[in-house]
Amino acid sequence: MRRKIIELGHDCMVLSLPRKWILQNNLKKSDELTVEIDDNKLIVTTDAKISLKDISLDIKETTESGIRTLIINAYRAGYDKILIKYSGEKEIISKILDNYMLGFELFSFGNESYILESVAEPSIEDFDKILIKELQILVEMIKNIDTNIEQDFFRIRKYDNFLKRILTKHNMYPKLKGFIWQFLSTITHIARECVNLNKTAKKYSKEETDFLKHIEEMLHLLQKGFQAKDINSLIELHSIEKKMTMNEGLKLLKSKNPLVGYYLMSIARQTYLATSPLTGFIQTQTL
Repeated sequence: MRRKIIELGHDCMVLSLPRKWILQNNLKKSDELTVEIDDNKLIVTTDAKISLKDISLDIKETTESGIRTLIINAYRAGYDKILIKYSGEKEIISKILDNYMLGFELFSFGNESYILESVAEPSIEDFDKILIKELQILVEMIKNIDTNIEQDFFRIRKYDNFLKRILTKHNMYPKLKGFIWQFLSTITHIARECVNLNKTAKKYSKEETDFLKHIEEMLHLLQKGFQAKDINSLIELHSIEKKMTMNEGLKLLKSKNPLVGYYLMSIARQTYLATSPLTGFIQTQTL
């Protein structure tokens, strides 16, 4: 598709928009669009959400993980209504809703038929606030690692799915989606390893407790890096992780509880890995 530039006055150049695109996005006079310059490209986007009203799923899968994968991917894709035909236990769908989805409710109708529908989702403007909340929950999980932290993990998973839903449905951060998606996935993986550690360790030695304090420090730096868009905090995190894994970490792997050492090392490593997509996100934003 090609368009000619029209000159209006001495300093104004006008480019017409395709009518089909205008109608698809329900645009009208005085609506605002976002215009981004990317080398020789001009990227025009609208804040209007992608219209994906409903999808039908005929679920023959019997495992919870298989059923969850089908439903959550439809949720992340941006569908507002998920019609489900399923002959298994309703409780499985109810638990998936409770543990993985924000702003949806479950309705039953007919025989073996259900609807998961959007009723009260948080605002798109809350994206950064929710992501910061995820990072705060991670810090609290480490601080309270010797208590039941499973509900915190459920909260992070729900936030993760919702933020990915926003990225898809509202085309948020179009140039940065890959970075932020990977960052979100790494946060969830850190939380999962915290739960694994919690289930493995009954109590912690002084060396393990000290290692946990270093992890907490790393997570604070990760949070600061995102909130303040501060690359230096992420570089500092790198230095801490290198010292931890090359010194204390290796000793923990040779201790009486090597599995505890493994999970501690994994949490530190995943926190370090989270800096890579976050760095890309920050650098691309500031270009």
